[in-house]
Amino acid sequence: MMGSQPDGIASNVQLAVGPHGDAGGSYQLWGTSNSYIELPNDGGLDTMYSLSLVMWLLPEGQDGPVFNYRRSGAWAVHLWINGGNLFFRLANRNDVMANALTSPVNWGQWIYVGASYDYSTGIARLWIDGTQVKQSSLGVFTLSTFTNVRLGVKGSDNRYFKGRIARVQVYSIPLNREQYLAVKTRGQG
Repeated sequence: MMGSQPDGIASNVQLAVGPHGDAGGSYQLWGTSNSYIELPNDGGLDTMYSLSLVMWLLPEGQDGPVFNYRRSGAWAVHLWINGGNLFFRLANRNDVMANALTSPVNWGQWIYVGASYDYSTGIARLWIDGTQVKQSSLGVFTLSTFTNVRLGVKGSDNRYFKGRIARVQVYSIPLNREQYLAVKTRGQG
């Protein structure tokens, strides 16, 4: 992670080739209960109001959590592969879930993913490879983003993400298309 956020804590992951053929440019998660990265949240990941998640993702044929606030128990804000779809769902600070935004993904191919929520408008968006694939008006609420984040595993669920993840970025603003494309190469090299 860039900025003042503490480094993630890796469990049974391996460096792998990244989205542009860069050696060691991604993390391989194995789709098992002990293969994950935990991101401590000392407040740097608590966006509370607006949010943008941006990352490169290579799903390898198994549903599971890609980016999940709250490592187990009740649901919080999360981005998953679910039923072969990219699945973005928001929750408020009282654990009330909003409707999910979903879009099909191709297994075994790198995709550039963005998911956002705009507190001022109540609109959530889902982006894949530079194209907005979903938009939904969910209403205005504060986000459940105050806990640690896990990539790959949610302790109270037996689905585990299998694939590669690279260049995870979290912003406390809703990125527009130009901003989303502008950060595409951040962290590369």
